[in-house]
Amino acid sequence: MNYIINGYTWFLKNIIWLNILFAILLVFFERRNPTTTWLWLMVLTFLPGVGFVLYLFLGQDMSKKKIFDLKEEEDRGIRRRVLRQGRKIQEEVYDFTNPKFAEHEDIMKMHILTSEAYFSQDNEVDLYFSGEDKFAALLESIA
Repeated sequence: MNYIINGYTWFLKNIIWLNILFAILLVFFERRNPTTTWLWLMVLTFLPGVGFVLYLFLGQDMSKKKIFDLKEEEDRGIRRRVLRQGRKIQEEVYDFTNPKFAEHEDIMKMHILTSEAYFSQDNEVDLYFSGEDKFAALLESIA
């Protein structure tokens, strides 16, 4: 029971220093909107101890974590498709929509094996050599 009281008194004696440390960590390690940072600094200042607990539960930006989780999942899916495509090309069972693509199979193998570049077919590319032509085509496609 005595160690609980000692811990509690230590916490009360050092709460200002802990609060300053939490504020410094908040300012330097959380890259976010300055208004939000000021808000959490005020919460830490006016509610020492409790403010940090509130920050732990309410202040974390979960959307960043979710975005990175989604990106990792998407990257895994792309890697699986690239590996599947690489196996098909190496086994020479890949179905090319244009027979000219088969002539450049070695270049596609190199890109797939070295940079995990996914090969896609049926793409259409328009080349523009002047800005006026490009913007005329852009406005036409918008309208």
